[in-house]
Amino acid sequence: MEQDLIGYLLNLLDDDSAQNVERELQQSAEARRKLTRLRRSMAPLAYDNAPPVPPSDLVFKTLRKVAETACRKEVSRTGLASGRQAGPKVPLSSSPASGKARWRRIDVLIAASIALIGLLMVPPAIVLLRESQHRVACANNLRELYTGLSTWAADHNNTLPGPEREGPLARAGVVMVRLHDGQLLGSPRQANCPANQVRNPPHIPSARELERLFECNRASYEQLVRRMGGCYSYHLGYVRPETNSLERVSFECDKLTPILADRPPRPEEGPGWNARNSPNHAGRGQNVLKVGGNVQFVTSRYLDGDDIYLNRKRRCRAGEAPNDNVLGPSETPPLSD
Repeated sequence: MEQDLIGYLLNLLDDDSAQNVERELQQSAEARRKLTRLRRSMAPLAYDNAPPVPPSDLVFKTLRKVAETACRKEVSRTGLASGRQAGPKVPLSSSPASGKARWRRIDVLIAASIALIGLLMVPPAIVLLRESQHRVACANNLRELYTGLSTWAADHNNTLPGPEREGPLARAGVVMVRLHDGQLLGSPRQANCPANQVRNPPHIPSARELERLFECNRASYEQLVRRMGGCYSYHLGYVRPETNSLERVSFECDKLTPILADRPPRPEEGPGWNARNSPNHAGRGQNVLKVGGNVQFVTSRYLDGDDIYLNRKRRCRAGEAPNDNVLGPSETPPLSD
């Protein structure tokens, strides 16, 4: 089983084998604990995600070599065509014996064009490569959080942690507090999306610490609840119309129900905050973790027509129905203040 778990972590299993592992994880708390230990031991790999830095002059050396080779071929071809025997190969960087320059106007234009194309293409390619690596690292981080969530749920009637209806624990980021108190979080660093490359992890308080701060220093409490959830957003639950009670997400829900994601923009981050993608991935989209354990990178805030960051009343509060899923930043209360 351990070999299957390692293959699952490294995405080396075929679809059928991966589904078998996921079923085993849902049914067995021991399998989830093993997966948690394996993820912790492999966690440093997710943060060593910067690609190798090439020498600063590699592009220019490569382009110069291409231009020199093209020019030599042209000189050799024109020399043979005119009946002259091609002389020995001389590097273009050396002075020609005849005193005549080997670089013709067309050669200069070709070399300049190649250099320009290279300069235009290489930086965007590096940026896209890094963005892709950051998305993968973020997805792996969310999968590791999922292991802790599923272990917590196994001990709480198959229900995921979430905010209370009111009081000091009525904030979205309390999910991290529950995992931290249950020793199901490998490190507070997991609260940060690797794409942001934040060096210092947030302080994740205990539930008791939050309660004390709520009573004695409300300003410090507000600052803490804003930071404790890091770079992610968490399911706020939904209000059951019949009883007006706040309901949390259960593992018995649809496996495609979103439960965690990169956080959305906040109101102070500029106009259109309630329509833009997460800032974690340069606004290109967000990773979304679902009840079934899979992570999907989506380029829109909408999943099946539902804005994952706002409820049907266009507010970042708990959903208005079981299928109205809302993921809020750490400081978000589930109900109106």
